[in-house]
Amino acid sequence: MQSALTGLQAKYPHYVNDPPDGPFLRLRPERVLCWRASED
Repeated sequence: MQSALTGLQAKYPHYVNDPPDGPFLRLRPERVLCWRASED
């Protein structure tokens, strides 16, 4: 968990003074779907 918090703090400086409470979730998508609306 500490490495996740360190990564957040490096990317978003406001988390240095106000770290998020609660658990960290690591999500790994199994597949990615894309779609586009038809112009018909």
